[in-house]
Amino acid sequence: MNIDAVKIPVVEKKRPLAAKIFTYSFYISCILLLLAFVFIDDQNNSIGRLFVIVMMLFLIWLFFIKHPYNIAGNLILNKSGILFLVNENKKFYPLEDVDNITFQYMGYEGRWDIFSGSFDSGFGNKLSFNYFDDIVCFELIIKPQDLNKIKHIFNDWKINNRDVAVKNFFGIRTRI
Repeated sequence: MNIDAVKIPVVEKKRPLAAKIFTYSFYISCILLLLAFVFIDDQNNSIGRLFVIVMMLFLIWLFFIKHPYNIAGNLILNKSGILFLVNENKKFYPLEDVDNITFQYMGYEGRWDIFSGSFDSGFGNKLSFNYFDDIVCFELIIKPQDLNKIKHIFNDWKINNRDVAVKNFFGIRTRI
């Protein structure tokens, strides 16, 4: 199979103010409730009930939270290098000038995620590399149809002595 290039959307995530406020207030309330649970003698277990209610609210919040993002551009990976397209602007990174290529693989869009109990959004995948003295990093949305193409491009790069370190969430080297 001969694959010349793969086009992957590059995203910029936005975190709305409501999500920030809820997250911080959740953490603060959990800490306060745990401290109260430890230091206050509660015969009716009202602190434990309040803690359970806060946890249930947090789980409900997770199902309704959206992951807002903007498509910042597209990344085209091919045998000769990496091309970043934004509107009408192009930035090409030739493979000869690129070092320390790392791909942090978090999953693809539509994959069942065991931890969240829902389908994965494809966010969190990052391609980073050194371009001369600069460190360049892109956050990508990976779709299932792009996985084999990405594997083939990475194998082509390996043939050209540009190995890609594929790592998981914990930074441990893995395979796609």
